[in-house]
Amino acid sequence: MLKKSLIGLLMLPTLSHAIELSGALTGFYLTTSADDVNSEFIGVLDADIEGQLPIGRWHMYVEGTSSSKAGKVTATYGEALADAGGAADEDGDGRIQISSLEYYLPLGKGELVAGLLYPSGFTESGDWSNDETTQFISSAFVNIQTSGAPDYALGLGYTGQIDEQLSYSFLLSQAQGLGDLDARYSTLFDELDEYFTSAELVWQYQQLTIHGALWISSLDIEAFDGGMDNNAGGHLTLAYQTDVGQFLFRYGLANEDVSEIDAFYGVSWQQQVDRWAFGLGYSQSMVSSELNTNNELDDISQFEAYAKYQVLDNVHLTGSIQHIENSGFGDLGEIETEPTIVTLRASFEF
Repeated sequence: MLKKSLIGLLMLPTLSHAIELSGALTGFYLTTSADDVNSEFIGVLDADIEGQLPIGRWHMYVEGTSSSKAGKVTATYGEALADAGGAADEDGDGRIQISSLEYYLPLGKGELVAGLLYPSGFTESGDWSNDETTQFISSAFVNIQTSGAPDYALGLGYTGQIDEQLSYSFLLSQAQGLGDLDARYSTLFDELDEYFTSAELVWQYQQLTIHGALWISSLDIEAFDGGMDNNAGGHLTLAYQTDVGQFLFRYGLANEDVSEIDAFYGVSWQQQVDRWAFGLGYSQSMVSSELNTNNELDDISQFEAYAKYQVLDNVHLTGSIQHIENSGFGDLGEIETEPTIVTLRASFEF
């Protein structure tokens, strides 16, 4: 009922304005070297719907994923596919959902945005290596692993331009989002007393872009020593475009008292050659020393290489190979923690 009312509310004032739809249908087939982990197929829908209003514009992001089942690749190795479980109900089953619903208002030298937002977009913005539909698929090359940003959450943000080289963004949202709660929209309105705040500064000079972000959450989290604490951290992203490819470096820090991963870095390279695209990436997620007091856990390392071929203007086929060291910090019981994962991906864009 809430979904229908939100859609109706937005579409009524736009009947006389063009509504644009774009997106992709993507299928992933994942298999692994681990004998006791089963192969699986994951289907994903991404759709962006946007339109103009007499004042400002609106945007809706609709997302759908199939379920990730126990004993299969993505349920066992959470690092393997960033899209796994992206849209799920309170039982963890896949569904189609409205993930973000935003209103944009031009203001000064920028835009004010309000609604159901994607907070990570304000703190982890990068020039590439953020789209698991067409680029890397493993979580370390889509999101900064130390991020404390909530899932899709109610909030208010602003993105502005200082000059031709400098831009910035601010965000204030609730500290827990749709995926952090029980996946019901009504619960978003019950969790408005804790906040997530971020600020990002972006500097661009010729082929180099540098992003720096700070964030803090007022949500009380149980610390590893048994007390309570808040989370806070920062991100740094360097993106460099050359004739021989796109290079990206990302680094993140978070409060070691409450974050299982308190430091992270990732480096990646991508290059387009006619109808082909190639990518290489390596990352390391460092386990918090406050969690790893007995030195029984290990840092997580990930490597991914992919090759993508453009079959038609809107159809791509991709082969990807990953190697993960110490998946789950090396604490998966009898299951192999250093798997090699092969993925075949087919994408249809519309």
